[in-house]
Amino acid sequence: MIQVDEPIAVMTNHDGQPVSFDWRGSQYLATGVPIRWYTRRSWWREVDQAPKGYSAQALEVEMWRVRAQCDYDSGLFELIHSTPDDQWKLVRVI
Repeated sequence: MIQVDEPIAVMTNHDGQPVSFDWRGSQYLATGVPIRWYTRRSWWREVDQAPKGYSAQALEVEMWRVRAQCDYDSGLFELIHSTPDDQWKLVRVI
């Protein structure tokens, strides 16, 4: 497993599932059905404490596990989707 923390550009289908993403100059296409789950944000890395009134939705992040391939590589990738600002990050290659 390789830990990564890089912003990526992701294309999604009408259901919001990732169908392709660009990483390090290559375009990866999803080859299976992506799996989605939610986990807690590492807010303590960003601030000393969660601000008063922080809701559970603000503490949760959308995660996706995507099997994908490009011309010369394939693998299982874990992505984080920040829904408030629609930003994506690649966090792990399995």
